Amino acid sequence: MTEFTVGGHVYRAGRLDAMRAFHVTRRLTPIMSALAEMVPAARTAAPAEGEAAEGEAPGDAHAALIRMLEPVLGAVARLPDADVDYVLAASLGVCSRKVGELWAPVWPAGAPRPMYDDITMPEMIQIAFHVLKGAIGPFLAGGGLTSFASAPR
Repeated sequence: MTEFTVGGHVYRAGRLDAMRAFHVTRRLTPIMSALAEMVPAARTAAPAEGEAAEGEAPGDAHAALIRMLEPVLGAVARLPDADVDYVLAASLGVCSRKVGELWAPVWPAGAPRPMYDDITMPEMIQIAFHVLKGAIGPFLAGGGLTSFASAPR
């Protein structure tokens, strides 16, 4: 279990079981595809630090980043609500929040939403990210599905 702080609260991220990690990964595939397409473009389009891209003022770096992220943001926007709810419930469902000296579940099993009303949307995404990088990160680092293509038959 990893501990981390988000929004001034200490959380503990558990591990998604293999089946739940599979279903979460499956639902996030459109986003991961958009990210995979973005990486090569980001490498070639990224100006050196302190420089502007061709035709842009130095202050336009934020706008360039938004343009680069458009495919990813579009993939997120197209995810069905049920898939988003599944990913968030699964991710936050394996997290606990430190309350005094005790740990309480962030999203109890079967609950329609997180237990804590003070968790903002950006905080919810950060908490989920801590779980997802542990669940999906090793799969991607290991080559994901591309490793199966090169496996001997």
